Amino acid sequence: MKTVSANNAAHLLLDSTTLTLLIKVVRTDGQVFGFTNNDVDVVSSSVTYEANTGHISQSAIDSSSKPNVDHTEWEGLLSASAITETALRNGVWDNADVRLRIINRAAPTDGVIKVARGRFGNIGVGRNSFTTEFRRMTQALTEKILEMYSPKCRADFCDSRCGLDIANYRYLVRVASTISDSVFITETVSATVSGLSVDDYFLDGTVLWQTGANASTTMEVISHVGSTQKISIFLPTNYTVEDGDEFYLARGCPKTLIACASTYVNIANMRAEPYLPGIDALETPSAPP
Repeated sequence: MKTVSANNAAHLLLDSTTLTLLIKVVRTDGQVFGFTNNDVDVVSSSVTYEANTGHISQSAIDSSSKPNVDHTEWEGLLSASAITETALRNGVWDNADVRLRIINRAAPTDGVIKVARGRFGNIGVGRNSFTTEFRRMTQALTEKILEMYSPKCRADFCDSRCGLDIANYRYLVRVASTISDSVFITETVSATVSGLSVDDYFLDGTVLWQTGANASTTMEVISHVGSTQKISIFLPTNYTVEDGDEFYLARGCPKTLIACASTYVNIANMRAEPYLPGIDALETPSAPP
């Protein structure tokens, strides 16, 4: 149940109101942004909400008791100061925490009216604008949170369950020459990388861009040719790769028993059941004695 102050409750009953919508967005990097449909900036709880300049607008909020994605369409104009195309394409705004509040701008001390809270979902970028889903908090109840038995490790390489340190398996390299936005030739920057000359040494690994237009984005490695130091990534980069762009090239893990036991000597932390018979084995009738 949502509660409002007595003054706000009385104000809501009026034919003409001075209500203002406040949209507070907290990105995963901790930066806080505020937007409002008011014609001047509004300050509430030490957050400055920028006046409506086309940053964000939304359709009517459709909330229900069902744990589905809210039918709320968010639209906005790209802005050089707040929401840029580069930041959107690089995932900076992904999964940002969003809180909708209403205040009486004529009497802000009457408190706020909580409308909804959720996160940004899928984001689409147009020529001069963007759209995104608004996923309310109950949407998380539809996601699977339990693990299932599997022959491959369920931990992510070098996460807290894996226990290994990614710093021991990634190296700073740069683009020596570009073949396409998903294929390029590399060279080391500061240290010799012995595995760079071994085919598929970085297969299943990642590329984390440090400089250039793609800085802060992470890509998956699908092929590594040691003789030419050619790296191929799963998807093309959002922006053109330039010669000299630097990135961390990290090894990956196929999450198999052999990789855990032999390649990384980390079998104690393997989160898998490699010897458990699969469904096919259980359902296949055994040969008569």
